[in-house]
Amino acid sequence: MLRFVKKNPIASNKIFMIMIYSLLQKLKEANRELAYERKSDYNQADIDDLINNLIR
Repeated sequence: MLRFVKKNPIASNKIFMIMIYSLLQKLKEANRELAYERKSDYNQADIDDLINNLIR
């Protein structure tokens, strides 16, 4: 790999940029999934408040 990088610096740069972009896309998707899970994650106090508001 190091030999390829030394012989082909421009191609290596493109390959590394593609790898970085791919990893950033995966990280972005994972962050979206975590944010969605946290958004829909209710605790018992939230549920109690919802029930109390419906009863009133």
